[in-house]
Amino acid sequence: MNKAQLEKKYGIKIRDDSFYSPLSGRFVKQYKIFSADGCPWENGLKTLVSVERECRQWEKELLSIKKQAGK
Repeated sequence: MNKAQLEKKYGIKIRDDSFYSPLSGRFVKQYKIFSADGCPWENGLKTLVSVERECRQWEKELLSIKKQAGK
């Protein structure tokens, strides 16, 4: 699934949380997830595949939050 599909299905918001690491001298790509009620769900996910894996693992809870938030 792509970012838009994940956001629509689970009612989540996926935000880029990338940063420059002075220790490695590299740009580190990461994602942050917020549940449908706006609460932080997970930080530090490195790929959209890991975001999708997190959503599938917690699907029941995320969909319940989405329903309660009316989205």
